[in-house]
Amino acid sequence: MWQILAAFPVEAVPDGSTLIPHHATYGLLAALAVLATVWDDYRHREPLAEAVGVLVGLFAFVVVWPWRPPIGATLAHVGPLAALAWMWRPGSAWGDRYPRRVQLVATGAILVGLDDIVEHAWPVPSPLDTGFHVLGPTVSAVLAAAAVVAAVWALQTAPAPDHLADDTETSA
Repeated sequence: MWQILAAFPVEAVPDGSTLIPHHATYGLLAALAVLATVWDDYRHREPLAEAVGVLVGLFAFVVVWPWRPPIGATLAHVGPLAALAWMWRPGSAWGDRYPRRVQLVATGAILVGLDDIVEHAWPVPSPLDTGFHVLGPTVSAVLAAAAVVAAVWALQTAPAPDHLADDTETSA
């Protein structure tokens, strides 16, 4: 057990560079885009904690990890996990205001990012990379495209917020 922790992360620089395409980068950027779709829906209820968690993970993966691998890898885990925990906590705006399908798309995007982060930090195979090797590039590309189309559809058809029931301030 201690040997695994002593070797954390297993890759000092993921695939030799964090600037090449990684699904950690794509997933976390997609999560930010999804969070932006609900940013202005309700006054004083922006998904700030979720966005900060995703940004911490993205910054840690791309910028910090190559220079300080243990710190970068740790923050690359902590940021997105904190975003997920905050998003799914009881009493969050996601439970009573934002559409559930937007929450699910954001969660899926964060999990795509975490899949790659875990693969580069720990000596375990990633589910998405395993699926890619089993299914091959063509089937994997078709499934990825279908997932993106489904996510866009879910975002485009999500119920609009009822601003009449908004928590806006009333003037005296």
